[in-house]
Amino acid sequence: MACRYGAANAMKLTDAAWIRFEHVQTTLSSAGAKVVVPVGAYAIAQRLFRHDPPLSGEIEQAIDVVEEALDSTGLRYSERGDLQSTDPKLLDILGLRAGDILLTCEQVEMQFECLASMTLGQPAARGPTALSSEGDSMLIILRECMHHLGYQGIHRVTG
Repeated sequence: MACRYGAANAMKLTDAAWIRFEHVQTTLSSAGAKVVVPVGAYAIAQRLFRHDPPLSGEIEQAIDVVEEALDSTGLRYSERGDLQSTDPKLLDILGLRAGDILLTCEQVEMQFECLASMTLGQPAARGPTALSSEGDSMLIILRECMHHLGYQGIHRVTG
């Protein structure tokens, strides 16, 4: 699946942007620009995920909620650089704390596809890293930000 969706961008968050997950919102910031996406990983996990792992319908609901929140920001798809994070939970989920320092949009999509496979009863598809409901939510939010806003990858930043 390609990592490019959407139309022209009304507001720019270019180059390397920071992504920060909070309970009820997600913040994207870059070079003086800051956008609050009105959806958080904890809120999705608590409101939508009733099963562990979430059912496919719950995943679809979460995607819809994130897409609606992204639409409400006024941001549109545009070629952007990479996202950056120091969030230990996100870095663990992505395998960036102990290994690579970058994942591409396609690699994040592969992790999401593993989560989706688990919802269809293939528990080995996820691999050795078991996610929490909040971790599943973070992965969904990250994936949707990349797909709908045009971010190409995510970097681990130390310090």
